[in-house]
Amino acid sequence: MSFQSLLDRTRRELARQYLAEDRHTLTAVADMLGFVDSSNFFRACKRWFGLPPAQYRARIWDISALAY
Repeated sequence: MSFQSLLDRTRRELARQYLAEDRHTLTAVADMLGFVDSSNFFRACKRWFGLPPAQYRARIWDISALAY
């Protein structure tokens, strides 16, 4: 496994965790994951989850709300 693929996988998993928490803004999540530019984070989210980060977050929260 290459360093780049390991970094990408780790960022994806951390993004999933951070986006599930409402205390982090999207810009803060991008910063915490080491993206220099928020637009790079938005593109990565679309690649990882098929959705921009705000829509992915809304989907997570909708699913969580249905579980209760």
